[in-house]
Amino acid sequence: MNLFLRIVILLLFGMTFFSAKAQKTLSANSKKDVVKEYVVLKDGTLEYGEILRDYDYVDYRTIEMKTSAGVKSFSPKDVQSFQLSNGRYFETLLLPDLDEETFVQVLFKGRFRLLNKKGNYYIESETGIDQLMVIYRESDPAVSKKPVKLYIGQLKILLAGKCGTPLYTRIDQISLEESALIKLMIDYHKCEEIPFELYIKRIPFLQLSPMVGAGLGIVTPIPGENPFAMAMELSNSMRWMTQGGMRLEYFRRAPRLSADFRLGYAGMSGSWQTSISTSNTLLTGTEDYRLTTFFVPFGFNYSLLKKPDFEIYAGLIAHYDFNQMITENPIVDTQNKLSKEVILNEVSFLNVRDSQVTPGFKLGLTKSFVSGKAFFVEVSGMFPIEMMTVAFPLFADVPYDMNQVSFLAGFKF
Repeated sequence: MNLFLRIVILLLFGMTFFSAKAQKTLSANSKKDVVKEYVVLKDGTLEYGEILRDYDYVDYRTIEMKTSAGVKSFSPKDVQSFQLSNGRYFETLLLPDLDEETFVQVLFKGRFRLLNKKGNYYIESETGIDQLMVIYRESDPAVSKKPVKLYIGQLKILLAGKCGTPLYTRIDQISLEESALIKLMIDYHKCEEIPFELYIKRIPFLQLSPMVGAGLGIVTPIPGENPFAMAMELSNSMRWMTQGGMRLEYFRRAPRLSADFRLGYAGMSGSWQTSISTSNTLLTGTEDYRLTTFFVPFGFNYSLLKKPDFEIYAGLIAHYDFNQMITENPIVDTQNKLSKEVILNEVSFLNVRDSQVTPGFKLGLTKSFVSGKAFFVEVSGMFPIEMMTVAFPLFADVPYDMNQVSFLAGFKF
């Protein structure tokens, strides 16, 4: 366990250092190369403003631009092209499978242009726009349809020549996805010594964001198998916690997804009071405890609403918990209901699991307040299964799930 914790801590510090260096570099580059958002109207007029959108959205039917004169709405009939602050560039084009013009993302521009619309990829050359296609052919009704990768032949014909032919083996294995197609285009143009422009070069593959926060939770013990109908009560159900770690976010190919990797420390203290009543005996127990938990939470989030400066997300969590408990002043009171005899014993009856995996979920939001910095809040539910056990002599042990609803607030950098 000690080795595991050391590895986790080293990874966390390494990721923090890498993130700080990367963000410093990105910040310096952004100051040198600021891209203003604009639209080019059909008559060639250039208008600057802020295009209202979800973060990194790429499939537009219409666009709304906020300018000093107010908010204007544009459709493909009004606009030749537009560009976002992150470098993404769009043009109004007529695609071969559509009846009217639409906004199309231009990924790459050189001898050929690589286009994207709703996850479909197109190549524009001197002969026009062609979709890179896969069709599904049913060779046997008892067998699922087999994909036929027509785009492999399309790419070989398109890139035929001294620089394209050596790429044929790679084309045979290429997948129909953005990064593979862009890499192929870049390598071909570099070999041919043809200038090109990559419109997504300013968008990092992902971003690492340090996070730190603190919060409170309310713990509700839920008994498992309980044949003697044991009752219990906590003198204090509040639990404090602190967390720090990294968020991996703004994935270029999946901007709504993010992942959290953190380290946390939590604690609670109080008195555990429990009782069992049978036909002849009334047993009550009281024990003071101080419970601390070092935990390593991993989380995967999906953005329900994502704006450049605001986000609402939901996620799944898994903690790896390391628990430690100190107990004091245990008293077990056993009363015979018939003779009224009372026996007091100072024997500990409360136990905790040393380690466990705890599942949960969360709902959160972030709000930017300074460039590169944001405030976040999270509400989560955690379900530590059979974390605590009450063990009285002559009675079956009763396990308790220590379910928790917590509120966490902090900062993301």
